[in-house]
Amino acid sequence: MTLSEIRSKSVQELVELEKEMKLELAKLSIKKNLGIREAANKISTVRKGIARIKTIINEKRAEV
Repeated sequence: MTLSEIRSKSVQELVELEKEMKLELAKLSIKKNLGIREAANKISTVRKGIARIKTIINEKRAEV
């Protein structure tokens, strides 16, 4: 998901997206512990995505 797509969403949509990504991160962590290498590579990407979403949420809440 690109930054412009994230910025175009409302705060509520971003919160829902953050929840989904945290769930995905939990699933990837379990797969990593089982020894699946692809999951280990995706974890950092998902973490960065969550951080981007949190940053945009904080920016939008500060505007109000």
